Amino acid sequence: MICVNPEITYACYYTAAFARKGLPNAPTQNAARETPFRNLAATELEMTMSNDNKTMTDMQEMTKSALAMFTALPGAGSQSTHFWQAQDMILEEVEKFSSAWFKRRHEGTRAAIETSRQLAEGAMSDPAAAMEILTNWQSRSIERLTEDAKDCSEMMSRCTEAFVKNEVEAVAETAEIAKKATKSAKSEPV
Repeated sequence: MICVNPEITYACYYTAAFARKGLPNAPTQNAARETPFRNLAATELEMTMSNDNKTMTDMQEMTKSALAMFTALPGAGSQSTHFWQAQDMILEEVEKFSSAWFKRRHEGTRAAIETSRQLAEGAMSDPAAAMEILTNWQSRSIERLTEDAKDCSEMMSRCTEAFVKNEVEAVAETAEIAKKATKSAKSEPV
């Protein structure tokens, strides 16, 4: 509960404390100043403020720990950069694959529309013509599915290559950074 006015804040904490103690009919704001439960509300307020200070101290300690960790790992920046570069390459590959996949789905839909039209215009009275139209449509459908599988395989291969290449580069750069950090640590007197 957030209250801006200090008097209202006191009343808010008092009312909350009153309710937590299971006492019926929490008093009004003015009654909070006059009741024997005022000490209870003040204690609740002090405890809450103490907890807020502890939380702030804990957050400061976590920040110091994180800073120390990043200072101790100078290669983390390089690894992070390579990771995101690989992610970008992978997204580009998936986008290319998806675009080609949707293009083939549109072709398939148009082919199905044309096949339906041809069948409706008279091929239904000629079973041989109907079989030929359906066979051609199914043949092209299988070709599109084969292209999907081929493109997917190639996409996965390029994504794996991008990921591995970036990981190898990141490890090499991290090793070089660690080597420099170790070398400078040994050369500088303490």
